[in-house]
Amino acid sequence: MRCAGTALLALGVFGAGCEGGGAFDELHRLEPDGSGSSFVRVSPAVLGSEAPTETLRGRLTGPGLAVERVREEPDGRLLAELTFESVEALCRAPHLRRECRYGRNETGELELRMSLPPRGAGSDDVPGDRTTGIIEVQPSARVLRHNSGERPRRGNRFRWSRPPDGPGPEILLVTEERTVLGYAVRAMARSAAIAVALVAAALFLLVREGRRRLRAAE
Repeated sequence: MRCAGTALLALGVFGAGCEGGGAFDELHRLEPDGSGSSFVRVSPAVLGSEAPTETLRGRLTGPGLAVERVREEPDGRLLAELTFESVEALCRAPHLRRECRYGRNETGELELRMSLPPRGAGSDDVPGDRTTGIIEVQPSARVLRHNSGERPRRGNRFRWSRPPDGPGPEILLVTEERTVLGYAVRAMARSAAIAVALVAAALFLLVREGRRRLRAAE
């Protein structure tokens, strides 16, 4: 029940919320234009502060970023929700600082690359260990290629995990420009157009056969 409650309080953003997770988990919802929203779950011990809520809010704030809310979960961890104008703005947040690139590759596809700092690497803004348990990316567009070692989860979510030691994962995710919703709408529109055409053809043949029989009867 506790796991179910935690998942509900997190709005279902972390499908692995009851699988343990880590001291610092992330989920990033990505739109084709590079904007999106993120959910960051942090153990207060990672923050090293007597006011962890305000500390986390400050470390997720920056140009192109807006922290919507920070709340405490039943297990004591903090869950922050923020929006970002670009992937580069997201990766400049003090507590998410890393190398990122998002844009078109040589074939015109949209490509996300994200390099996490080594375990234990800090910065002037974020002292101490920057351990990350799980990173999930949820693009709204159809994924063409990725280097996640796991199968995609429900909701088009792709997961990477930081190993117990050594450098973090090098994230690669390649998507189409159009969103999954747009793709589905267009597919439904094509199906509807085909259905209408079939019905119209059937009605035409029915009317023509009726007229033929009327002429034969006359």
